Amino acid sequence: MHKILFTLLFSCISFQLLAQTQEVQTIHIRKKTATQDSLTPPEFPGGDAAMQVFIQDHALYPDSARKAGIKGFVVVVFNIGAEGSVSDPVIKEGLGYGCDESALKMVRAMPRWKPAVFKETPVALQYELRVAFPSK
Repeated sequence: MHKILFTLLFSCISFQLLAQTQEVQTIHIRKKTATQDSLTPPEFPGGDAAMQVFIQDHALYPDSARKAGIKGFVVVVFNIGAEGSVSDPVIKEGLGYGCDESALKMVRAMPRWKPAVFKETPVALQYELRVAFPSK
């Protein structure tokens, strides 16, 4: 099956959540915005609200980063296959101190997504997720 990769424009969504360390984290998700009318972007099972809960449960703010006062964003880029599988996560922009590893572990634990659809055909594409790790 011929796979088509699309470059998407991204807009940013922010929300607050309580991590297991009892510190509030702000997670920024790069939400996809299709550049073409006939492209339906991929969707996390249950939508954005479900993805927020998933991130809250799986992207833990490492103690080493908190103790070092590290704050900023980890940007993870990964593929969503035509069948919805998540694969090949890589750090595009990292922070170190365990934040990169936490973000990668979270992406690797993701369930299958509803794939992107172009002209009624599921297609593979690349997705970018921006996760903030602020220190309070």
